[in-house]
Amino acid sequence: PFVSAFFETNVGLDYESIAKFWVANGKHSALNTVNAAVLWCLWKYRNSIIFN
Repeated sequence: PFVSAFFETNVGLDYESIAKFWVANGKHSALNTVNAAVLWCLWKYRNSIIFN
């Protein structure tokens, strides 16, 4: 929600909708970079919970 509000666009709330947005909207490189960073942080956080 924060990223969507900041960029004034609907990115989605789940991984699938974010991935679809990412693939379909190559012109939003800044937003795609933010989405990638957020997803990477979530992945790292998930792994730290599971493996530590």
